Amino acid sequence: GCDRFETVHRRKDGSVWPAEISASLIPALGDMFVFVRDLTELKALEHERSRSEALVLKLAFHDPLTHLPNRRLLVDRLTQAVASARRSGLHGALLFIDLDNFKQLNDSLGHAMGDQLLVQTAQRLNECVRAEDTVARLGGDEFVVMLTGLGENVAESAALARAVGEKILSALNQPYQLGRHVYQSTPSIGVTLSKGDSRNPAAILRSADRAMYRAKADGGNTIRLAADL
Repeated sequence: GCDRFETVHRRKDGSVWPAEISASLIPALGDMFVFVRDLTELKALEHERSRSEALVLKLAFHDPLTHLPNRRLLVDRLTQAVASARRSGLHGALLFIDLDNFKQLNDSLGHAMGDQLLVQTAQRLNECVRAEDTVARLGGDEFVVMLTGLGENVAESAALARAVGEKILSALNQPYQLGRHVYQSTPSIGVTLSKGDSRNPAAILRSADRAMYRAKADGGNTIRLAADL
């Protein structure tokens, strides 16, 4: 009969190359015919296409500056988290974080320094949460932290979420090194809880957003819980 498969051949110099082997046996002639096709260029093209597809996927779901999940991926994860909370009975929390006076930094030191601040803020936020939590950038100087599996009790879950908020508040109050400049920044943080509720992700985000604006209205550099907590 016949067979076709891929393998790797080794040259005399020790280097290897991918090959496609086609082998056919012709009983009447008692001969076997073997054809070898060099797949080097084809494999290179496949690798490049795979790399390009991965890049497109990353750009679709991640912020290009901080490499954090973007709003699209956050909403997807929040939808899954709400469904999971409905099954487990455990609360989750959303922390909406806005950097105080960020526009002044862009106006005084330039957008490049602003970008540095955003990148460093993203790094600090990741250091404040668990591996199973999500840190996302919505755009501009707005970030969101999604916490899952906090507990069944509302008060205890709110206390845990606030503790994470205090940790974030402390981390973001530390001085930033922006090129030759040492810069001090502060955040306003709004917190809301969710437990498999009927609200959609947009409504949960709005609740945390309103709490954040209360923090900003109270002078910034503080945490405010949603009015329904």
